[in-house]
Amino acid sequence: MKKLFISLILLLFLNICALSAIADDICIAKGTFFRVINIRELYSPVMDEGDTVSFLMSEPLYIRNHKLFPANSIMFGYVAKINEPVEGINASMKIKITKIYTPDEKEYDIKGTVISGGNDYIGGDLTPVRLYKKTPHFIKGLGGGVLQLTPTNFRYYGENLTVKAGAELFVALDEDFIFTP
Repeated sequence: MKKLFISLILLLFLNICALSAIADDICIAKGTFFRVINIRELYSPVMDEGDTVSFLMSEPLYIRNHKLFPANSIMFGYVAKINEPVEGINASMKIKITKIYTPDEKEYDIKGTVISGGNDYIGGDLTPVRLYKKTPHFIKGLGGGVLQLTPTNFRYYGENLTVKAGAELFVALDEDFIFTP
């Protein structure tokens, strides 16, 4: 009788552990990248802060044999900040992601940022140097010097930002996302 009681308790304990392993929430850590495709063209002179933008997840996301987000899920967000072009710097744009809609009509609230080139702004590159100056270099043993062109601080005026439809970008999570299967 004692062995039967112990074996029943052991089986009950193993079933509870197995059920809790199945029902565990899945945590997607802050900083996780999602590869997305831009759905419509983004052009900085036409966009305003607060405009809605959308991106397509072309690949499904699997974690621990669970399909969290199937392919063709759509991420929605908004334009958080637009920096106009100035002398020396092209225009840039900061985009925040707020929701994911899956093809099976599920909606998830998520916080993320579209990133490019290691920072959270798209664009903002330096423009080419506009003016070079001649700098002489004298080398011992040569009868004369050598002139070298060195860049100055004068750069071309920045250009507006254009992100073509179909461009691949990355979304980084701003905080942990808890997914309940």
